[in-house]
Amino acid sequence: MELGMIGLGRMGANMSERLVRGGHRVIGFDFNPEARKRIAQPGATSVAALDALAAKLKPPRAPAPTMTLALLARLASRDPDSFAAKLLAAMRNQFGGHEIKKA
Repeated sequence: MELGMIGLGRMGANMSERLVRGGHRVIGFDFNPEARKRIAQPGATSVAALDALAAKLKPPRAPAPTMTLALLARLASRDPDSFAAKLLAAMRNQFGGHEIKKA
């Protein structure tokens, strides 16, 4: 399988390394050149721009949105009527979660 990883900080770099060890091809993007160097190994490529990441992935390409627990906790702590709460509810619904409750 071929995957594009956006964000090569501690979590993204570790996920990329595990995916490569599992036999997958990873193309990683990060603004930070030092972060891009971390995944330099056979089976992993890094790019400096998102359009370059998309160009290196073979078609068909399909996005797979993911959220870290830290981001989820940050957004979940907001006002329940906020845009972030509505966005999270819509994503949960789209990916098999509960229905959006109407007030």
